[in-house]
Amino acid sequence: MGRNATRLLLLAAAATGLLAGAGCGSSPPRLAAASPSTNPSATATALPSTPPPTIAQITAWVNAAKLPASAIGAPKPVNDVPGVAPMPRVCNKGIAADQTEAYAHIWRWVGARIPYVEHDVFGYVSPAADVVAQVKARSHSCRSYSLSDPSGSANIAFVGTYTFTAHAGIDGSYAFCEKSTETSPAKHKGDVAYICTAAVSRGNVLATVRVFGANSTLSSARSALAAALPIAEDALVKAVPAT
Repeated sequence: MGRNATRLLLLAAAATGLLAGAGCGSSPPRLAAASPSTNPSATATALPSTPPPTIAQITAWVNAAKLPASAIGAPKPVNDVPGVAPMPRVCNKGIAADQTEAYAHIWRWVGARIPYVEHDVFGYVSPAADVVAQVKARSHSCRSYSLSDPSGSANIAFVGTYTFTAHAGIDGSYAFCEKSTETSPAKHKGDVAYICTAAVSRGNVLATVRVFGANSTLSSARSALAAALPIAEDALVKAVPAT
């Protein structure tokens, strides 16, 4: 991974709150209680529905969706942060699902087979496919935005969607790529890097995969996502039972 990509990792970490330790030791958001049915046609003989998963089940599924170290080519992740944490910001904004998240686990990997991947897994009491839809809508809500931290700043521009065929068992999927152009400091102004992000879901669990290109080309970032995403999909399908 090149110098520019490394600098952009710091900006990305600042945007997701990782540099400040976001999610560590924080209390989970209050989950909205289900409203009783006011449908006058509802009767006591209605067919029973499948009960929602417990927080303990969701937590176990999220933790089990960790990428296998052998697939990355690393003994362990460089960051391993369990606990409630916001989704990676899209268009530098959060999404509504951040308020109903039950649990999350954040991993950062640097390996011999996969040079770098941010792998974040989130659990909800409602279907995670709805969260994928929120990510998609948010990514189309702006054409560009700015990121900054003490080391510098960059302009991030939406490049386009990344088309892929999701693994069997994945019930929601979307991916997109962005172009980052540094605006400061002056000695790095104009440096370019490409970033691709995917969101996939199964049941009540969603995983995001975020990668940087090994060089300053879109094809490099797409190739990185093509290598990392199937591993994350496979891990998610194995971790979350079919409903």
